[in-house]
Amino acid sequence: MESALGTQRDYFKNLYRQSDDPFRNWVNDYEERKRNIALNILREPQYGRIFEPGCGNGGLSKELSKRGRSVLSVDWSKEALLAAKDYCSAGNVEFREMNFPTETPLDVETGFDLMVVSELLYYYSKTDLERFFEVVPKILKPNGEILMIHWRGLSDHYPSNGDAVHRRFHQHSAVNVLETFEDPNFLISLGRWQ
Repeated sequence: MESALGTQRDYFKNLYRQSDDPFRNWVNDYEERKRNIALNILREPQYGRIFEPGCGNGGLSKELSKRGRSVLSVDWSKEALLAAKDYCSAGNVEFREMNFPTETPLDVETGFDLMVVSELLYYYSKTDLERFFEVVPKILKPNGEILMIHWRGLSDHYPSNGDAVHRRFHQHSAVNVLETFEDPNFLISLGRWQ
């Protein structure tokens, strides 16, 4: 992601300058359906601490606030975080600017019960994707869960795609895949980190 990081930052900055909801996360039937399926796949009705890297404009953060005692939602786009804070005012959600996985939450001594990774990992280079998998066990509690949600399409704006990212997730030796959902347009995977 390092070589393309400036380009990606510019891409998102321009997107969020044009609209607080450039992907129509807040008002799109497709996004709502995808969110509902993902949230229904979760094993627990309520989690302790939830970590959401790449939160964008908070479309999923708002729903996660209903499922967690506390939610830490991070993004490296200042513009996206401003939109997220306006959209999601739940008191149990904290928004932070962070370039994950290069930067990680400093308050991870207690670990997270659930990590929700939505529409993020296909932006990562192979190096950053491997770094992601190195960082996960350091911030998740033992047997913590990971919910992955990714679009299956292709774009010039990212080096990978949802199918490749989920395949890598399923193949990881520390991941016990609990459930998957395949739609022609998106993939959802729930796994437990062992």
